[in-house]
Amino acid sequence: MIPEHIKKNILTTDPGVFNDKPIFDLTRRYDNGELTDEEFLEDLKEISRLSRQAVEIFKKKKKLNDEDQD
Repeated sequence: MIPEHIKKNILTTDPGVFNDKPIFDLTRRYDNGELTDEEFLEDLKEISRLSRQAVEIFKKKKKLNDEDQD
């Protein structure tokens, strides 16, 4: 399971900016034996899903900002 602070980091970081913190944290936990192979893969999928969700959030924010400026 991905810690909530990492989920928040993914969802609030501009997707156009390279954000290695979630992957770094996941790899550290795996290397320390805190995650099984299956948990590692599941968390990696979750990071990918959250990253796609962040892209959609930022697209919507940009659209709203663009509409506000009109």
